[in-house]
Amino acid sequence: MSYSHLDPSPQKKSSVLKFVMIGCAGMILLAVAGIGTVGGLFYRSTKKVDPIAIAALENIRDGNARAIYDESDEGFKASASYEDTVAALEEIHARGGDLLNWRRTGMNISSDTESGTLATFKYAATFDSGDAVITLVLKAQEGGDPPYRLYRFDVNDPEAD
Repeated sequence: MSYSHLDPSPQKKSSVLKFVMIGCAGMILLAVAGIGTVGGLFYRSTKKVDPIAIAALENIRDGNARAIYDESDEGFKASASYEDTVAALEEIHARGGDLLNWRRTGMNISSDTESGTLATFKYAATFDSGDAVITLVLKAQEGGDPPYRLYRFDVNDPEAD
């Protein structure tokens, strides 16, 4: 009489273990591929947006209201006239003096059905009078050239009352 059917076969344990290991490896591979894809898309978006953000900073530095206004998104133009843009730049330079340098401290790309795709850049900036934070919001243009346009900019003095 044989009772071999009561003893688990080592071969079956090995098959289950292999199946679990292959499944875990597959999940890790999918996770790495997903992270790589998202990182690649973020990098490609950054390459398209960076030159536009730098040009906007240079226009703020130079007080070039005409370029800021002409190169901005329609949403910017709907909320501020050319004269408003001139007044804002005059106020920035009256309070802060010359914009001496900047360093990007953050970036976020978000998308929704109401606003579209927005790229938000934050910069630590130095003016004659001290430090400030500049936030640029660029909006993606469908099939547009350039692919992003200035949607909003803010210059904030972190030490202001």
